[in-house]
Amino acid sequence: MNALTLLSMDAVRSKYLRNLASQRQDILRLSSACANGPADSEDLARLSAFAHKLAGTGKIYGFPEISEAGYALENALRNEENTPAEIVRQTRYLLNVMERAIRSAKGRRARAEPVEDREESRVRYSATADTTAVSGRPVVLVIDDDEGITDLVHSLFGEVATVISRPDVPGGLAAAMEINPHLILLDEQMPDASGLDLLEQLRELPATSNVPIIMMSANDSLTSIMQALVSGATDYVIKPFEPTTLLTRSMELLKTYRTRILIVDDDEAIRELLTFRLANAGCQVVAVGDCDEAWERLEEEDFSLVLLDRMMPDADGAALLRRMQGWDGTARIPVIFLTARRSAADIVDGLLTGATDYITKPFNPDDVVKRCLDLVKAKKH
Repeated sequence: MNALTLLSMDAVRSKYLRNLASQRQDILRLSSACANGPADSEDLARLSAFAHKLAGTGKIYGFPEISEAGYALENALRNEENTPAEIVRQTRYLLNVMERAIRSAKGRRARAEPVEDREESRVRYSATADTTAVSGRPVVLVIDDDEGITDLVHSLFGEVATVISRPDVPGGLAAAMEINPHLILLDEQMPDASGLDLLEQLRELPATSNVPIIMMSANDSLTSIMQALVSGATDYVIKPFEPTTLLTRSMELLKTYRTRILIVDDDEAIRELLTFRLANAGCQVVAVGDCDEAWERLEEEDFSLVLLDRMMPDADGAALLRRMQGWDGTARIPVIFLTARRSAADIVDGLLTGATDYITKPFNPDDVVKRCLDLVKAKKH
């Protein structure tokens, strides 16, 4: 993949690194205060909060050492038997790891080609844009050089979706990156390149890795069908096909468009990353930073699923879950705990509290998206 391929995700990652530099300065000040006298309980609480967040986000953004160092410091702060010297040692190790990450990122940016201001502006828009703003309807991208097929798709979906068509692989790839479609209809064979190659590229891109893709092909051999499915196709429709067959299969996949997910996490980096990834999977996402605001949204709006941080400054996520279970309006909403508490006892306790699933930080964003969509689909059936 070239540099432009990952621009949208790079925008989110760049903000994480800017925040990392600021957090390092805050931790450095706290470390100095702890080293120069008796540690203040408020300073230790703030230090623990920083460690907790870094443990959960470092690996996600490509810095597993930060997660490990943050987790080690958090454990050291929890262990009352640890001496102040041990806490200072763990804090200094975390600071060093953060500094290496910041320097390595600066080095990569220095070696990369400069990006024009207009490109940076486009990236910021791409990373935060609401893809439903075009029409308030799901967006279907059809990549096919056959005008008869594209006209058919426009006709079939005209009343239920916004259809955008491209007749070639380069145009299709560019459109997929720019418009954040909710569904892609892809021809297997086109004059300029193989649709199968494009399918593999789309599955490698963060922006389209979870978008449903239906491969349309005149090739009905079992080998070709299996190759497409293994490469990432969600479904395979053989040409010629019944128009209603394509519409029915497509509308089943577009159900994700009406999926509304509430993210409750006090870590802004977590909220932004998961909002970005779930929105690219076609979901409507609301993200809040505390349990009080989460409850207000739950009282006023309908959600398909809640991603809930177990540990937050204002409340234990389990308390919000119990509150949800006590009200008919929210009792049946699936809840996934998202937390750095990873012991077997923590997981069992979380599930017994009523969580439908339990994901530990640091996590794989693709795994989170898949588990969310699997739960939503299971609920609908």
